[in-house]
Amino acid sequence: MLKAQTYLQLTFDLRAEAIDDYRKALFNALEDINVDVASSQMSRALLDLHLSDRAYRYFTEEFRLVVSASEEPAPTIPNSSFLGEAKMYQPDQVQSYIANLKREPDLEIIRGVALLPGSVQFSPGIKTREGGYHILLNSPTLAVTVAVQNQGNQVENNVPVTATLKVEDDPTPRKKTTSIEVIQPGETKTVTISGIPTTPGVKSLLTIMAGPVVGEKFLDNNKLEDKIIVEAPAPAEG
Repeated sequence: MLKAQTYLQLTFDLRAEAIDDYRKALFNALEDINVDVASSQMSRALLDLHLSDRAYRYFTEEFRLVVSASEEPAPTIPNSSFLGEAKMYQPDQVQSYIANLKREPDLEIIRGVALLPGSVQFSPGIKTREGGYHILLNSPTLAVTVAVQNQGNQVENNVPVTATLKVEDDPTPRKKTTSIEVIQPGETKTVTISGIPTTPGVKSLLTIMAGPVVGEKFLDNNKLEDKIIVEAPAPAEG
């Protein structure tokens, strides 16, 4: 079973990296940024997808061997293939594909940025979690780090990223903003917003907002929220 698991993990790793590389290279090619380099990157990404298909076939073969040797009923293994023809990753095929895309009169412009779930980091750090709240170590100010991804097909400039802290006993939101000077299509950048005043020992809601950029239509992934309590300072001794 270990060999089957290894093949399956290899499949996932190859596909995740290949799709990310392919998307970035395609955007660069369509924007006439290092077209030769971009087509070479696309070719390598497609080759990795082809290899991931082979890895998945090895997984299914190994898994069937393991199941056949046991008394358990054989589960259904879904078919999974990204690249129907191996020749598609050849450089001449990729360059022809890019040329055909460029002849399209109107490529749809897509604009949008997103905050990646699970990427938020706090300073001070998290001590524990209670009742749906992150309990942070004591500090008079808070800094948050978050990953922002350009999910459109246009270069975005001066993208605002704002952190707003609403404290239960204070009607005035505490807001800090930074900006990303340039972010390419498909690119992910990490930003840190610091100097947010805290009120230790009080329930608070932290909202982080990226953008929106001009022309952005889908806003559901622009915002992340976390409920926090900054730990009260330890009582003075004596």
